[in-house]
Amino acid sequence: MLTVSGPGNHFWKLLHMSGLIPTALSANDDYRMPQYGIGFTNIVQRPTKAGSDITKDEITAGAEVLMQKIKMYRPKIVAFNGRGIYEVYAGNKHFHYGKQPELFPGTDTNTYF
Repeated sequence: MLTVSGPGNHFWKLLHMSGLIPTALSANDDYRMPQYGIGFTNIVQRPTKAGSDITKDEITAGAEVLMQKIKMYRPKIVAFNGRGIYEVYAGNKHFHYGKQPELFPGTDTNTYF
C-alpha cells in the first residue's frame, strides 16, 4: 500500500480531478493504476512515519534503483513527492517546483517536483 493512503490525504481525489483517471478511486485500488498507464514506487520499501525517518544512505540507494527503473520502463513523466528525495535524485538542492527543465538522461522522460 502506498504512503498516500491516510484518510486525510487528498491524493486520490486530486488524481481523479486531474483527469488522469476516469473514476474516483482510493488507496485500496492502487493495484488498478497500471490499467491507466500509471505506476508507483517507493524509494525505501519499509514503512516510515515521515521522510525524516529515512537515512541519506537509504535515499541514495533507492535513487539508484529508481534511476534503473526509469531507464527500463521509460515513462513519459516521473513525479516526486518529497523535497529531500528529489535533492538526492537530482544531485542538486537548487531547483524550482513543477516541471524540471531537463529530461531524464538518455530518455524522453519529463521530471516534476
